[in-house]
This record gives sequence, C-alpha cells and structure tokens, in this order.
Amino acid sequence: MKIFFIRPAQIHWKNEAKRVGTPLGLLSLAATVRANHQVAFLDACVEGYDNEEEVAPNVFRFGLSVSEIRAKIEAYSPDVVAISNSFTSYWRQALEVAEIAKNVSGDIVTIMGGQHATGAAKETLSLDSDNAIDYIILKEGEATFGALLKSIQNKIVPEINGVVYRCDGNVVGNDIEYRRIDLKTIPYPAFDLLKPYLYKSQMSHFGKPRGANFIDIMFSRGCPIGCSYCTTGSHFGKLTRQCKEDDVREILRIIGSQEWKEIVVEDDNFAALPFSFQESVAKKLSECGLHWNLDGGLYYPYINRRLVEMLANNGCYRVFLPVESPDLALMQSNHKYLELDAVVDYYEYLESICKLLSTYNIEFYVAVMLGFPGQMKRDIQKACDLAEKFVRDFGAIGVSLHWVHPYPGTEFYRRYYSECSQKRKWQLSPEYYSFVKPVFPLSDMSLEEMEEIAMNTLHQANKTNVVNASEFIGASCYQ
Repeated sequence: MKIFFIRPAQIHWKNEAKRVGTPLGLLSLAATVRANHQVAFLDACVEGYDNEEEVAPNVFRFGLSVSEIRAKIEAYSPDVVAISNSFTSYWRQALEVAEIAKNVSGDIVTIMGGQHATGAAKETLSLDSDNAIDYIILKEGEATFGALLKSIQNKIVPEINGVVYRCDGNVVGNDIEYRRIDLKTIPYPAFDLLKPYLYKSQMSHFGKPRGANFIDIMFSRGCPIGCSYCTTGSHFGKLTRQCKEDDVREILRIIGSQEWKEIVVEDDNFAALPFSFQESVAKKLSECGLHWNLDGGLYYPYINRRLVEMLANNGCYRVFLPVESPDLALMQSNHKYLELDAVVDYYEYLESICKLLSTYNIEFYVAVMLGFPGQMKRDIQKACDLAEKFVRDFGAIGVSLHWVHPYPGTEFYRRYYSECSQKRKWQLSPEYYSFVKPVFPLSDMSLEEMEEIAMNTLHQANKTNVVNASEFIGASCYQ
C-alpha cells in the first residue's frame, strides 16, 4: 500500500514565535513499515511556513493551504494518510488533513496518532462530525501501526490493542495496555524523507541556533519523573529506554552525510540516563562535526560538575533548564523535584546550577511556569520575579513564561480540567493551549490581567539579551 505521512499546518498567536521541529514520530513510523509499503512524507507547516492566514482574532494558521495539501494528496494518490496530532493547540489542523483526504477520496483510510490524539482519542472521534478520522493509534505507534495496516489491507476489523475507532456508531477500542517499544529493535527514523533546507534557524525553539538549519533527534524515550502536567510520562511511560550505541553512530553518520548544520537533542530525560550512555552520545555528537545543543530539558536535580564538564568538552553549547516554579512545594505536589529537600535554599540552589553552566561556557535558557489552579496574584508576581532574576542575576540568555495547561492524558487533566475557563477549553478554543495563554482563572485577577503581567515580564526580562523578545514567547515542551 501507499502510505502518506503528513504533519499538518499549525497555529500561533500574533505575539508568539513560530516554532517547528522535526516530526520524529512520523519518521519513525515510516521507517517501521517502509519494507512492506511505499511511503512518502509531507511537512505541511514547514513547506508553507511563510504562508499565514488569520483564523481567529490575533490567531494565525501557518503552513500549506487546504488546496495545496489537497493537491499533494491527489498527486501521491495514497491508500492511507497518517497524520500527526501531538499538540492540543493544533488538533483542528490535524482534523483538517483528515477531512481533505476524505474529500479527495472516500477510499483513503485516515490514521491519527500523537500525544493529543492519544489523550483525547474518544473525544476527538466524537468531535469529528464528518467521520474523517478512521483510526487513532494510542501512545507509541510502532507497536501497532504495522498490524493496523495489515488489517486495512485485508479489509478486516482490527482487533488490535491500542487502536480506537468507530464501530456501529460507537467509539470503541482497547485503551492503553500494550508493550513499550524496545528502541534497540526498531529502525532509526527515516531522516532521508526530510528536506534539510526547509528547517531554517528562525524556526528553532529558543534563541538563535549556530547552524543555518537544524534537525531534532532523540536517542531515548520515557521519563522516570512523571510530572502530573506533562504528557511525556503518560505517553512514553516512566521506563527509560535508549537505542543501541551503534544506532547512535549510524544516525549521526546519516545526518552528517546530508545538509544539516546543527543537531538539537530532544531527550526529555537525558540527565537521567546512565552516564556512560550520556558520554557516548556526547562524544559521537562531537565527532560528527556539527553544532549541537540540548533542548529536551535538562533536569536540574541531576546536574553536577561531571555532567556539565562532559557536555562542555564535547561541544554542547546550549541547554534548556525547565525550572518551572519558585514554589518547590507546588512542584513536589505535582511529582517533580522530589529529590530536593524541602528546606533547601531554592534560589541559592538554582543559582549554583547556573554558575556551574556558566563556568563551563554553556549557554542556558529557562522556562518558568505560572497559573496553576489555586494560585493568586502574588504567586504570579513571584514567578515573574524569578523569571527576571534568571536573566538579570543568574546569566540565562533568555527566559520563557509558560502558563500551565491540563493536557489530555495527564493526571493534571483528570484533576483540574473542569476548573478551566469555559471559553478556554480545548474543544472550543484550542488556540489557548499554546503556552502564551492562561486557562485557569484566579480569584483576585482576570485572565487578561494575568496575560499582560506575563507579557510585560517577558519583554522586560529578555530585552537585554535578545533582539526580539518574541523568541522566548511560547513553546511546547510539556506536550
């Protein structure tokens, strides 16, 4: 069969940076089935990156137009269209691709996957009034995608654990229980399907990359921390798994043979991996001769001099520190930073981490979270003060403020989604599930006041170190 993998267009707010990485999930799925099927790939948001359309007040869709996506599907004439739906804020654009495919031909089978699709599978199908989505694959699709394609090819109803679909007017399917992927047993992602010249430096997550373009890579999955508001643990599980060192070498050989100029390591749990593996990866990155940085979030309770020195000696020039909140008790109530003693001088501890990175000339940028349920104006201001302190006193190249969101599939979603402002629920207004917008109302402050304080802080904190403070407005590192 002919399988067309498509990442949809995206949206952003007027004052929000347009960030795009490389879609590793789709590339991994393509690699697992290309031996038995013909595959092609379309990155609609990257190929139409400069095309913008205002779809709501101050909200812009960017990517290939509907007619352009349709023309691509028509030209390839696929049997199956596989769509990435990782982010809650873009779920309508993912549905849009399924609708386009069905309009091209009702015989095209549409399959959706990703963090949002997993966390809200049954509700997504219920919201799909035109029945444009045929199947949703839950969690790590490599476990089920090949079997689902076989069922489609044989025209039989799939009885596959981890697939959700409609049957006799009802949304059915087994929920989540299936084996975790052993990364040592699957092929590395199909990087050859990418067009390196499309992934320009201005699309990067934070700050200006050193290379003219960049590629995201991951060498592991899973996160042992299990934050209640992040989909990484709920999607990939707490068990950390890494690929073989020979695969690391081969992946970097392929990337080095193409036209990439910079590598961005997106492992959320890099600091939690065995030091021998960390060092092996870093050495191979150094040997490949490209610029590289760690953007997946370096879990700072695990940062020590040995790790920082090793990164510096192997050419890592920048890391991301997801600090998240000045309220350590709040973080620990959400299953984060449990390794830290509650009586520790938190600010002094954070400053020591920043000084360590600066000592080894590793740039770092920081994310501070705010807007948790139950917080008040004083808590918002405390988070903003910490954000400014990181740039002013601790040496960060920039800081981002992230409004906390209850993403589907997380414990946070189950506990707090009902407390969201009714007008800012994802089904009605997915654009609010970008980090630049709050969704939980405070008792002593309006949502609009909260936004204004945060935006003023972002510009004030970042004005000395970046030409455009919007480089640090918004991100997607918790989903």
